[in-house]
Amino acid sequence: MVAGNYSYVVVSIDIGGQQSENSTTGLNIKLTNIDTVANATNLSWTPVPYAISYRIFNATNVMNEDRTLNLSGYSSYFEVTGTNFVHYGQDPDGFGNFSDTSAAEYMVNCDGSTNYGIPVNCNITFSGLSSRRNRTVKIWLNDSAGNSINTQRTYSTDLEWPELKTAFNWAVSRGIASWIFEFNDTTPTTCEGSVYDRNGNIKGNLAGTFGTIEIDSNVNCTGTFTVSDVIEEGAFKIEFNVTDGLGRWNISLNKTGVLTNLYTGWNVITYPDSNRSVLDICNEVGACNQVSFFNNTNKSFYTFSNSTPSINNGTNINEGDGFLINVVENSEIITNDNLPLPGNELEGITLWTTGWNVMGLLANTSLNATYYALTVNTTSPPDNPNGGLNITYSSYKNTSSGFYLTCKRTLNKCSGTSAVPKDILLRKGYAVWALTMANSTINRTDISGA
Repeated sequence: MVAGNYSYVVVSIDIGGQQSENSTTGLNIKLTNIDTVANATNLSWTPVPYAISYRIFNATNVMNEDRTLNLSGYSSYFEVTGTNFVHYGQDPDGFGNFSDTSAAEYMVNCDGSTNYGIPVNCNITFSGLSSRRNRTVKIWLNDSAGNSINTQRTYSTDLEWPELKTAFNWAVSRGIASWIFEFNDTTPTTCEGSVYDRNGNIKGNLAGTFGTIEIDSNVNCTGTFTVSDVIEEGAFKIEFNVTDGLGRWNISLNKTGVLTNLYTGWNVITYPDSNRSVLDICNEVGACNQVSFFNNTNKSFYTFSNSTPSINNGTNINEGDGFLINVVENSEIITNDNLPLPGNELEGITLWTTGWNVMGLLANTSLNATYYALTVNTTSPPDNPNGGLNITYSSYKNTSSGFYLTCKRTLNKCSGTSAVPKDILLRKGYAVWALTMANSTINRTDISGA
């Protein structure tokens, strides 16, 4: 159908019998009106008493020159059943099936009630609809006096399960972590995160809030969590999920993090998140007083203090670096887990013979395992060849007790606070001090085992 004006014939059919143009016992067919409409966007007419349906024909095909109706042999029409409504839509071929903007055919049906004060119920059955689309349905109602009113309703169709897209790094400030992830769905009811500890035990659920739903666009789900939601120290995971109006849900997205307990005074820990300045790190912890980075090469401390915020505030700490943090009261630090993976250049750390070195740890491990780490490169051979053992002592400060727990490799066990040697378990996020007998690079992704 091309743009232009087209004439349509609307006929009404009562309950007289089978349709036959020349039969006096057939259905009574009455010409209602002839409408000329631009581009066939909608048709309306005055209802005919006792009509059980209407049929819409292209006037060019069914009207004689004397403007009488001739339906003989012509069966291409659009049929509408009911009594007091009209059909709205687009006519793609000029005389046939009226349809919505996606060309899915539909019929409007009403229950035929004519009693005053009793609502007439109408329904539309759609088929062939695309998923994740908005539809607007508009209906015109006409009375016998020719008065017309109309109404419309917009709705969404969603034939698919929620689709989870991307989980972003958490933003952490004063012990509160804000999370955000993207999903695609037109009928979501809830979005949330479930917290799992390092052993895979669920610790609780975090309610999220999603933004405005737009067709074919991703929407953000946001929320927050604190230490009280994670509870257990060490690695943890938040598994995100979305549930739609039919109860369908998707949990294919998660984000991992690390929780480390801090005790009043100085703590030696590993920073698991991406590159940050000491100022930014201090701002992430509510009780932070100072942050200090120890340079293993020249054995120097670079310390930032809240009391002198303009000094050393730009010192950067990379993911996996060990550093010292001073807090004025027992506290915690929550971070994203962006620790180096095998193959990342940051998995290696160089230790120097000129004194103690701070060594950040990348996984749950033990104090024993730290001094059994193998050398991947020595800068002062032939002290110890590549692939050998170079760390002689490892020391961990248990800040809660105030003791340094120090291991000597030749003892094969760590000496704790008692006279009986024992191994010390170290959670992800802990760090140690180490002595080495050769300038060596250690591959820290091999240090695990607890």
